[in-house]
Amino acid sequence: MSVRDTVGAYRACFRVTTRGKDKLTPVAEIVLDDLARFCYVNRSTSASNAMAMAVAEGRRQVWLHIQHKLNLTDAQVDRIAYQPEPTDD
Repeated sequence: MSVRDTVGAYRACFRVTTRGKDKLTPVAEIVLDDLARFCYVNRSTSASNAMAMAVAEGRRQVWLHIQHKLNLTDAQVDRIAYQPEPTDD
């Protein structure tokens, strides 16, 4: 599988094309919001325990990989990562 194939697969999972412009689907925004929280996008990975910090950095690497494949802009990442915490009402 080529790099082009994987980029296309990521974009197909998370985007819809409307009027010639790629946009994230509403479901993609929900999934990416959850991943952003899990992958330490908007907080430090610093920890007193070296293993915990290594795990957090690994999660962050997953996010950076997805962000790169989807070619997300800083504005998109900010909108996704800095949403208020969801509540279970």
